[in-house]
Parts: sequence; structure tokens; C-alpha cells
Amino acid sequence: MVPTPASNQIAVLNPTIGEEQYAIIEEALKLDSTIDEACMLAGISMSSYYKHRDKNPDFARRMDIARQYPKLVARAAVQRRI
Repeated sequence: MVPTPASNQIAVLNPTIGEEQYAIIEEALKLDSTIDEACMLAGISMSSYYKHRDKNPDFARRMDIARQYPKLVARAAVQRRI
């Protein structure tokens, strides 16, 4: 489950991306969130996300796979009904 920020709290952005942020971003992308939404949930800026993505091919690959996940699930559901 993806955590949601409390409505009365201001998000403090963390400039580093660790395993906890990886997991939050990855899960959010698997749920078809935008990168902006995923970064907000993880407490990082989009610029941190893209900088980390440019420097870390494994992170980039994981996020690309996560972004494809909703399409794959939908495609599998359609194929099961055919």
C-alpha cells in the first residue's frame, strides 16, 4: 500500500533516494501513478528522481518495468476473457 501524506502537513523533500524511496516510487508507478505523484509520495523532488535515474541504470530499469506493469495487467485481463 502506498502511503499518503497527511493533508495538514507540508511535505519535506529528501534529496537522497534509498531503498525505502525506491519501494514507494516503484509501488506507486505499478498503481499507474505519475512520476510526479510517486515522487511526492516518496518525499523526493522530481529533479532528484531524474538525477538518480540518469546515474543509476538499475534504478532506471526498475522504474521502467514498474511503469509498464499496469499495461501488462490490463493486457493479461483482456487475454483471459478472449
